[in-house]
Amino acid sequence: MASRTNVAVLAPVAVLAPVATLPMYDWPEIRAATDALWQAVRNAAARRGLDLPATLDRSRRPFDLWTDPALTLGQTCGLPFVTRLRGKVRLLATPCYAAAGCDGPLYSSMIVVARNSRYRRLEDLRGARAAYNAVHSQSGYAALRAALAPLADGRPFFGKTIETGTHRNSLRALASGDADICTVDAVCWALATRHDGAITSHLRLIGQTPMTPGLPLVCAASRTDGEVAAIRAALAEAITEGLDPATRSALMLDGLEVLPEYDYDAIGAMGEAADAFGYKILH
Repeated sequence: MASRTNVAVLAPVAVLAPVATLPMYDWPEIRAATDALWQAVRNAAARRGLDLPATLDRSRRPFDLWTDPALTLGQTCGLPFVTRLRGKVRLLATPCYAAAGCDGPLYSSMIVVARNSRYRRLEDLRGARAAYNAVHSQSGYAALRAALAPLADGRPFFGKTIETGTHRNSLRALASGDADICTVDAVCWALATRHDGAITSHLRLIGQTPMTPGLPLVCAASRTDGEVAAIRAALAEAITEGLDPATRSALMLDGLEVLPEYDYDAIGAMGEAADAFGYKILH
């Protein structure tokens, strides 16, 4: 009888469907422009042999998408990029925005109070109510903590803090009288003045925080050097050539820069300086 040779049958290797997300400035008023940007990126990537997803994923939480091993393009806040995403993503580039409080790939937070309030300086806000979007936000939480740390001297500074979930909600909390101060990133403030004038007309600025690198564009850590180069080139082409002037203006896009990852260490250093003052949480 002939012997039977056992042949191992290998299970098929699962191929992850690529995903993309641009959630940071995805306001309803400019969603069509965001989609137009994505299609321009996708078209430019296709010319370089990359097959990117047809649409942006708006169904999942940002952190789930940022850490998805199939991520081809995402935009994240600088603070989670430094504290939670290093080693899990690759830095692609940093957009430049044409908004007050931005300078090339750098941006700051605008310090906002109610128009009819008595507040003129941060020092005046001791005991006031602060609104912030989320504890993992550089512009809405960490930048304000760093600005207050020398004034707080390790003690609680505010009488109350309120987590609102978004920069837009923080501005609305000020306008409604539920809070006295918030910091929002410069691009969000510019968007709010364009699209939420009924709110911003009740608010005013009393300053801005020091600049740090802006909100980075990233991809999964598993992406090859060739893929990274192709996505970067597609982004640059889309922003400079693939958008009509009205779309570029709606998104306030003014270019793209590839920064070394260590530039973002400035965000970590800002937090460490606040810690050194003993002001480790916003309170």
